Amino acid sequence: MLLRSVLFGVALLALGVNAEAAKVTRFVVTCIDRQEASDDDVYLAGVRDGQPVPWGPDHQDGTSKSNAIDLNNEAADKKVLTLDAKSLAELTFKTTLEIAIKEKDVTSEQLLGTVKITADDGMKKVVLKGGEGNDAFEYHVEYTVAK
Repeated sequence: MLLRSVLFGVALLALGVNAEAAKVTRFVVTCIDRQEASDDDVYLAGVRDGQPVPWGPDHQDGTSKSNAIDLNNEAADKKVLTLDAKSLAELTFKTTLEIAIKEKDVTSEQLLGTVKITADDGMKKVVLKGGEGNDAFEYHVEYTVAK
């Protein structure tokens, strides 16, 4: 009986160690070549551990469809979306984190790409490219994950 209790305790401890949360400490989206002739209205949509990231109206511009941010590749102050501390605080996860970078238009939206983040990523850079001709786009996403 004592042996079972000890083994059960060890198993619970092992599960607790494996469930250690990871946290994104830096997330930056840079517009290299916008998708449209005018500014791209970009926003992020995240899913962590199977649940939507709860970014809402009290978070910074660019963290939901209702508060998309204009990005272009010409003006230095309008080409980068850097998540602030409050928005990054929502990016703690145990198993999975995906962040979709989307561009909204008046009548539709386009998925520019999805970044799949793992706890072991450390520092990474992802290049998102797509479209053709005048609709071609390129965005760079840089992020850092800490355990």
